[in-house]
Amino acid sequence: MCKILSYVSSSLDDSDLQRLGRGDLPRDVVNIAYRFGMGATGAAVECLAKIATHPGSSKSNPLAKALVKLAKTFCSHLVKMKDVTDDFQNEE
Repeated sequence: MCKILSYVSSSLDDSDLQRLGRGDLPRDVVNIAYRFGMGATGAAVECLAKIATHPGSSKSNPLAKALVKLAKTFCSHLVKMKDVTDDFQNEE
């Protein structure tokens, strides 16, 4: 589903974007990102990114908000991992 939405995102108009944002799509795509493997996560993030940044999409679109919230969660997780491992240190 996410890959299909990514492919057709450039064909969506303002009313399509509003309809997608009002439904369960933002929550469903975020749930896909959390619950399934890497392939599904990549597709879900790509879907959110393409629709949220669509030229006809408003900044207050629920899809854009879902994308930002998901990005913040990923960043928070990376910071926690950084604190546990030394993988992010500069090695010379």
